[in-house]
Amino acid sequence: MAAALAYKCAMAGLSVRFITAAGMMLQLVAAHRQGELKGYLGRIIHKPRLLVVDEIGYLPFGKEEANLFFPVVARRYESGSLVLTSNLPFTQWSGTFGNPVRLEMMRR
Repeated sequence: MAAALAYKCAMAGLSVRFITAAGMMLQLVAAHRQGELKGYLGRIIHKPRLLVVDEIGYLPFGKEEANLFFPVVARRYESGSLVLTSNLPFTQWSGTFGNPVRLEMMRR
């Protein structure tokens, strides 16, 4: 469904980025360590009108990854649409993010 939505948005002329959660985490960590996080967030995360992050929970996030992921969600709220896909029920996402407080904030 997420891929079909992304395709329809792209066909309508909207900018779309489809990325796996694991791929995004690798890129976020690398950008952060190279001091290029702000630029990466601007180009890759905030620029598209629709961001689809696929496979949340396929691999658990470490503390650094979870800390980098939360601002992505928070900033997308201000700049465009975000679709997250997972094969896990939402009640099991806390194992992926490792911080139930932040997970509860995402639910709102």
